[in-house]
Amino acid sequence: VHTLSLSVRFGVTMEDLEAYIKKGMKKFNKEEASRLARAYVQQANIYHRNKEYAKAVKTLETASLWQPDNKKILRKLADFRKTMDENLNKRMIERTRLLALDYYEKGDYLLSVQYWQSVLEIDKENQEAKKYVAKLEKLLAKGRKLATKKIARKRKAEKHSLYLNAALKSLEKGNYAYAIKNLRRALSILPSSEKAKLLLSNAEKELKLSINKRLAQADKFYREKKYTKAIAIYESVLKDSPQNVPAKKKIKMCRSFLKPKLSASELRRAEQLYYMAVDAYLKNNFSLSQKYIGEILAVDPFNEAAEKLKGKIKNALR
Repeated sequence: VHTLSLSVRFGVTMEDLEAYIKKGMKKFNKEEASRLARAYVQQANIYHRNKEYAKAVKTLETASLWQPDNKKILRKLADFRKTMDENLNKRMIERTRLLALDYYEKGDYLLSVQYWQSVLEIDKENQEAKKYVAKLEKLLAKGRKLATKKIARKRKAEKHSLYLNAALKSLEKGNYAYAIKNLRRALSILPSSEKAKLLLSNAEKELKLSINKRLAQADKFYREKKYTKAIAIYESVLKDSPQNVPAKKKIKMCRSFLKPKLSASELRRAEQLYYMAVDAYLKNNFSLSQKYIGEILAVDPFNEAAEKLKGKIKNALR
């Protein structure tokens, strides 16, 4: 550890970090997890300096697994993700721009203008794309332009119909949140659609009534101290309305009543099991990691860090 600290201070190499990380953990405790997290952060910084943004993000995500409550790591992870997205956009613009220029030089003006429009979808203020779009629109023959518009209208109508039908099916099943989502998509394609507007208005009213009804039922269970039943209903509300403040508050309150009071030894054991689960997860031993998580949740059903790792394993197994 002292060697690593000195190396970091005077310029650690990627090889040093990889060798340190490879050793892993022998004692599954917070102190070792913290040291290992710092090594991953240093590794992520090197990747970031080398403009290997995807590797930097992935490495920081691993660091956050070792220290799930470290807000500094989470803030840095958000910054790295932003940089990665910006870099991906730049690369996408450049690839699309080259295709647009290639089709322009070949005389395929229709495809060229479509690629330039794709550039503008990513960067609305791209002056080069604006210039070429204006130029190409003049070069396209009137008949060809009319045909393009006709095709575009047809595609819009097909998309609008697709979203509208999906919304109608959702309404039949009482899935108002999903219906609203599809109706908004339909209106983004054809803003003048009176049918979509009417259906959206009705769906929003029905969703509001459904949420109020569920909240009333959940509040009743809460007053009766049936916290598990109340949580299930509050979570269904959050699924349809993720920013619903009353549901969020009540879930926390219910969990505080249900949360078992663990002894000091049980807390230490849960902490150790969590780090063992993270170690197994990073070695792709998902079944072992799930076993450790199951042991944690058996004594601490609302352990947020364990639940988060459980979700990551579920996604990995997909």
